[in-house]
Amino acid sequence: MSVVATPSPSASPEPTLVLGKCAALLPLGQRPAPDILRDIRVPGDREGVRALVERLPRQIDGKPLQLPFVGPPEIFAARYGADATLVLNAKQLAPGETGLSAIEREVATTSASCAAGRDGNLVWVVLNQPGLVVIGWAAADGGWSFSAVAPDMARAEMLVAAYRDATGSRDGATLASDARSTMMASLAWASDEIVGGERQGYWRLTDNDTFTDLPAHYAAFERQPLASATAVIRDALLGEMPAGPITGVAPVVSLDAAPLNPEVEE
Repeated sequence: MSVVATPSPSASPEPTLVLGKCAALLPLGQRPAPDILRDIRVPGDREGVRALVERLPRQIDGKPLQLPFVGPPEIFAARYGADATLVLNAKQLAPGETGLSAIEREVATTSASCAAGRDGNLVWVVLNQPGLVVIGWAAADGGWSFSAVAPDMARAEMLVAAYRDATGSRDGATLASDARSTMMASLAWASDEIVGGERQGYWRLTDNDTFTDLPAHYAAFERQPLASATAVIRDALLGEMPAGPITGVAPVVSLDAAPLNPEVEE
């Protein structure tokens, strides 16, 4: 049930504030952020936000990046696809406002189902309603707020992953390397055939044989040398075959159905 605050007849007119069902979460207390937001970095000034926008991938989920919208000096919006169904927003807050107050205001007025909290100095919110998911975050004491807007959670997380990559939020080369190896091994066991060839199509290579310009959900491969990617595939396929579907969805293709190239067996 919404609570509506309205002025008394004798009071000066004030804006009407409609509090949504999530207002019960206020004030926001300490609560672990979703995994996709863990250890995320938040630029603290306009230059940092502009640099972030410039490093975003050129496509997400097959949708090309439109020219980023730069509104009044305080707003950036990176829109993907002609229909702009995937959007990353960065907003500079008004003087005196903080990331905490901005997220709490969003929580107070939303009609969507939501989860929200503080995780250290990070304040976050996830708003979910049919056909629209918004993931928002900010530094509690910062002057900028950020949000990923998409039709569903999977694509909203793709946007956040692209943001994380653009800000360097993944800590440590070992972590990135492990993620690449795991993903490459899974793809190898889910493939009927693996072909090495022309610098064209979906998997692009630079002149020095490293992956580049990949969609956000494959961004972990970017800047990985082709030789190391090939080694990961070879090691995976020479090891033990997984017992079940990859990530519970993609079926494992046995070596009887897709035998190794003899050169790989060496």
